Amino acid sequence: MLKWLAIFAGVVGLVVAVVLMTCKYQRTREDQERNPAELSLPAAVSPSQDSDGAKQNCKCTPQTPCWYILLAWPQGITVWAVILTFAVIGWQADETRKAAKAALKQADIQAVAMRQWVNIVPIGIGKCVRPDKPGLCEVSLRFEIINKTNHLMTILRIETNIGADVASSTKSVVECNQPLVPQKSDGDSSHPFYAKTLVDSGIWNEKGRIFVVTGTVTYLDCMEVRRTQAFNDLYLGIDCGELRRMKPSGIGASVED
Repeated sequence: MLKWLAIFAGVVGLVVAVVLMTCKYQRTREDQERNPAELSLPAAVSPSQDSDGAKQNCKCTPQTPCWYILLAWPQGITVWAVILTFAVIGWQADETRKAAKAALKQADIQAVAMRQWVNIVPIGIGKCVRPDKPGLCEVSLRFEIINKTNHLMTILRIETNIGADVASSTKSVVECNQPLVPQKSDGDSSHPFYAKTLVDSGIWNEKGRIFVVTGTVTYLDCMEVRRTQAFNDLYLGIDCGELRRMKPSGIGASVED
């Protein structure tokens, strides 16, 4: 409603401006038509002649009304043509603005529908004794990246940090160029990777060992945009070779005194 009121106000303002400019032009032309008659009078005239001339040349003739220019021929047609031209230009500009806005909204919807991500799934864990490092064993955590989106992506880089305790962590980097098809498509829809770290074998109990895993996966999405996704989780490694993702215990509420 407000938009149409603004358009109507603009058209009214345009009409008023055109009428005022036309009136000014009409007044100027009428003045120019009267001036030559005044300049043609004799230089010296008698008082009676001067009085009669003044009566004849006085500006007592009613002037043309300003609105008359809208009905006159051919000036009226020109004025209306100008008004209609500006109205059409304004309408076209408004339609172009609405079309551009709709196209931008459609592009945003399409970009959201094609947005991709990766899922990190634990596969298993393996460990072996290191003879060169007494008391330590090498642990290998195995994962795979799954593409659960509807479009192809390409894995470029995998960076992983594994911590067996709070004090230390081991960083692993894998550079690759691996296409990854959607999981519901035919083909290899997962990309395995693993990272190693050293742990103290003496504190590996029957319930398993907790590992803190953080990292990033860099991939090229279906729109050729390079993206990086971070991940972090707690995993429980068991002697049987199973690697489980641990669920968080919850978010603790702060207590105010």
